[in-house]
Amino acid sequence: MKTVLKFFVWLFAVTTLLVGVVYFIYPGLLINAIQSLSASGAGLIKRSVDIDGYTAYFYEGGDASKPTLMLLHGLTDDKNSFVTSVRELTASYHVLLPDLQAHGENKKLNGRDYSIAGQAAFINRLCDTLSISQVVIGGNSMGGHTAAAFAANYPDKTRGLIVLNATGMQLDNESVYVYFPDKVDLAFLQTFFDTAFVTPPAYPKPVLQHRVNQMNADIPFINGLIKQVEHGADFRMNEKAESITAPSLVLWGKQDPIVPLAYAESYKENLANARMVVFDDAGHSPQFEIPERIGLELKSFMQSLD
Repeated sequence: MKTVLKFFVWLFAVTTLLVGVVYFIYPGLLINAIQSLSASGAGLIKRSVDIDGYTAYFYEGGDASKPTLMLLHGLTDDKNSFVTSVRELTASYHVLLPDLQAHGENKKLNGRDYSIAGQAAFINRLCDTLSISQVVIGGNSMGGHTAAAFAANYPDKTRGLIVLNATGMQLDNESVYVYFPDKVDLAFLQTFFDTAFVTPPAYPKPVLQHRVNQMNADIPFINGLIKQVEHGADFRMNEKAESITAPSLVLWGKQDPIVPLAYAESYKENLANARMVVFDDAGHSPQFEIPERIGLELKSFMQSLD
């Protein structure tokens, strides 16, 4: 009995040590494990396909014979952005959450077209590769901008459009896209959270530091990508939005200082067939702050198209 007890004490000590090592020294492993569990709990499986020699990663869930809902993340984010919001959707719909080019697990390669039109073309090729003829497409921030460009450029493939605190509408000559400083630190990241969210996420310091390290490694590339966006095709969607006739849903966190409510109203006015829902208690990325409520709006919109 003492031998068994000693074994369990030893096992507990070793496990605690390993968890501590992962948490403080390799937090990226912990983040990946949590994200994988969250995706699995939402009925999503990670997949990848080759698109003209470029490997594209995405989450897929639900029955491929059902209507397809594809949701796109924002700048510097990845396919995990909408995982919690689609928990109740994979049972009834075919759900795709892709990494945009140069985001998530997709490689950052020079020479590719990272403009909004280029990202939309990439999503179009993903649809072709997966034999998807029609899609309800949506996204947050730059992902919403890309979704709107997809809807305008590929109307025959667009069953519906969802924009969530999306860039793309230009109300003046100022761009809402902001270049990163040469180097960021924990204070920079915390200030961003405090600004962009009504209820800022409370990440442990090792996780925040891991994110800071990632950002500092990627900043030169990301700033170059932003430059492509601002100088590329479909940066300004005002006129093109008027050509989108697919049913559209405009979702907006009212407390967004990055893309304020006036941009939502512009989308509502320019889209031919749009409904708008505003959330008083959310900021730039409502899918993080109020994921269940976003999920309910997504489900209601999908049901309206059945």
